[in-house]
Amino acid sequence: MRSREFLIERVLNLWTTEEKQPYADQVWDMLQRSYSNVEGGFRSATSPEDLIMQPGYWKLIKRGDKITAVNIYRKSPNTDNYKINASASETEQKPATGKYGSTEQGKKDYTHMRDADVKTGRAWAEVSGGPEKLMARAGARPIPSKFAAALTGKEIIEYNPDGFHYTRLIQGEPHEKVMYGIAKSSPEGRMELEKHGIDLKELPFNVQA
Repeated sequence: MRSREFLIERVLNLWTTEEKQPYADQVWDMLQRSYSNVEGGFRSATSPEDLIMQPGYWKLIKRGDKITAVNIYRKSPNTDNYKINASASETEQKPATGKYGSTEQGKKDYTHMRDADVKTGRAWAEVSGGPEKLMARAGARPIPSKFAAALTGKEIIEYNPDGFHYTRLIQGEPHEKVMYGIAKSSPEGRMELEKHGIDLKELPFNVQA
């Protein structure tokens, strides 16, 4: 079974609108279902067309004709690596609740991508809800919220006393978030940290370039 899985699995890295176009509707539907249990749902794009026009690249795991996992990465001007802007896995509707949940294969393939991001330090994420739990289980370390404004380039309207969670506006509505992974600050990011009164010596190992 493992050799058969290896033969039918393909990892696709899509950079251009032309490369993304054939998969746009399937990826859009996956995002809608995966974020259906998150307050406000998926809010980073308004349509499949809007999604493919946004900067960044998509990493897909494809098995046969089905996409089982997707990560959407974007380059942040304040970090030297990528930010995971959205993630989704193949889902199925659970009879007991009527809600969507990951299939076993979708969970396995999503976990594979997530673990690779954590191990290589190639990406960091701003998450909440289920994705936050998954990042923690993968061994990713939370990034203190004091770095949130500088790393995300967004206005933070409230800081949670736990030192990691914070609230910012997304399409005009407040959402609590937390950062996970390795966010390697760029020269621009270090300038932003200084603007926010944070000494570079305060940078923990997981956010220092």
